[in-house]
Amino acid sequence: MVMKSPDGTVVFVEVKSRVANPFGSALEQIDETKISHLKRAIDVFLDQKNWQEKSCRLDGVGIEYRVIEDDEDYKFEIIDIEHVEDLTGW
Repeated sequence: MVMKSPDGTVVFVEVKSRVANPFGSALEQIDETKISHLKRAIDVFLDQKNWQEKSCRLDGVGIEYRVIEDDEDYKFEIIDIEHVEDLTGW
């Protein structure tokens, strides 16, 4: 997702979700390898838009949920949403 903050910064947002478990959060799926791939994609995007001089950052959003079975149907209940600004420190 690409957004613009009130100060004009271009914000790239990586959103990850997972069923809640005690062994790690959804944001932990955004590791150094993923960040490296995202940075390359962001560079291409900025080049295509001719936005190389714009201020930008990469944020992460993690959504944890649980699945509830209800009469042959599945529902999802959000347990937590976590937002981390500037994963890369650009």
